[in-house]
Parts: sequence; C-alpha cells; structure tokens
Amino acid sequence: MCGIAGFTQFHRPVGDEARLQEMAKQILHRGPDAGGEFANAKVGLCHRRLSIIDLSEAGNQPLFYDDGQLVIVFNGEIYNFLELRAELLDKGYKFETKTDTEVLLALYLEYGTDMVNRINGMFAFAIWDNRQASLFIARDRIGKKPLYYTQVDGDLIFGSELKSLLVMPEVKREVRLDAVFDFFAYQYVPDPKTIFENVYKLEPGHYLTMSASGLKVEKYWDISFKRTSNESEAELTQQLQQQLKACTKKRMLADVPLGAFLSGGVDSSGVVALMAQQSEQAITT
Repeated sequence: MCGIAGFTQFHRPVGDEARLQEMAKQILHRGPDAGGEFANAKVGLCHRRLSIIDLSEAGNQPLFYDDGQLVIVFNGEIYNFLELRAELLDKGYKFETKTDTEVLLALYLEYGTDMVNRINGMFAFAIWDNRQASLFIARDRIGKKPLYYTQVDGDLIFGSELKSLLVMPEVKREVRLDAVFDFFAYQYVPDPKTIFENVYKLEPGHYLTMSASGLKVEKYWDISFKRTSNESEAELTQQLQQQLKACTKKRMLADVPLGAFLSGGVDSSGVVALMAQQSEQAITT
C-alpha cells in the first residue's frame, strides 16, 4: 500500500512543496518507507511509498521518464508488468529501475490513455504529461485502490484519502446528507459519492484527464454478463481452479516476505492453500 496526492494549478496558484508535504503527511501510514514531492507552475504531486518491488532508492517516487517529460505517482501493483516490460524492451524502450512504476510510464508513452486496457493489476496512479500539459489519473477495474478528487475554481485536488484533500482550506467540509443515508443503509457510501459535498471518488474502471481546458472522466471497463457457456460443471470447476491458481501466483511476486491474513472463512483459507502449493517455504499467516 502506498499513498498519492496532488493538485493542478492551471487557473490559480494552489500550493507549493510545503503544501504537498502536508498532504503527504496525512497519508504517511500508507507508505512509511519513502516519500517525495514534485511541483511546477501547473501541477503538484506527492507520494508515500511502501516498498514491495525494487527496494532501492531508484524506485522512489515521483518517478520521471522521457527526459523528465512524464512524472508519475502510483499506488498499487501491476501483476503483468514483466510481460509488459519485455514487450516495451522489444519496441526499444529503456528502463533504469526494476519497478512496475517505470513500466507504466513507458506504457503511457507508447499507448497514451489506452494503456489502461493492457494492465492487469490493482492501481490508482497519476501521470503528469509535460508535453501536453495534462494530468492523467486512472483507477483499477474493481476499485481496490482508492482515489478521491474535487474541483475548486476549475482546478483539481486529489488523493488516496480524504484527509489529504482537507489539507486545502479551499475544500469545504459540507456533509452530503444523501451520503449519510447511504451509509446507514449500506454501511458504506457508494461511488462516486463521498461523505462531503462536491468531493467524489473516481469510480472503478474509470480514468480522468485534467488540463487547462477542463476535467474529463471516462469509463474504460465494465463487467459483462453476456458470455454464456455450455461446458459441464466439472469443466468449469477445473477452469476456475486454474484461474485462481494463476491469479494467486501473479500476486506472489515481491521483493519482500509475503504473508496472509486468515479469517477462518473459505476464501482466505483457499488463498493460503493456493499460495502453499506454489511456495517453497511455509506461508506466514
């Protein structure tokens, strides 16, 4: 788990690195290993890092690419980054780190916003494109990683948690009453609403772009129930087991020790069993 936050300042000065440091301080618990800030006349980005892949300082963020024209802050993990890295190497891209973060930057340089359709992972990231003077923010398909945002006087303020946004005095703490009703009915506030007026969650499977011309939010993925199958229950069961095994293996790629929380339910017990099948050491639980 890491934490990201930031703002644009196309229309007015929002803050400096001191303000970014205060935003990052609010999410220090999400990333105690390292942190950093980047600011120019149009954008500010900050990051708190929990090191998982490439534990060296080369993996600290914000991370730069293409002679500094692209800057990223990233929370999450890309499960197919090694395959993507190999593909991009074949296309002539070069990498200075072993991180999945740098792969995202090269992927954006190659495919633009369409990069999200090639990623298998859990993520919320923000990429500043200095060539186009635009900010690109994306959230994973199911919404495992959080991303909150609001607009003030035409500029964007965002973060992994509401606390980062509330550092900004321009962000009003006006409670949204229908969100209160939702919370008592469902025990959570459904996307894209939050507990505050005019503050939103970027919905799962969506991305946004922000430039001097304004904010644009787009959906890039949704679950489909159109596909049907004539295969037997036994065949489908085998396919499900193979998928679960493959997905578990992808999530075991890390440069730090892995563990699992056991709740006593079938799901967590099943995950640990699949981990044990594919690990040379006993699984820490």
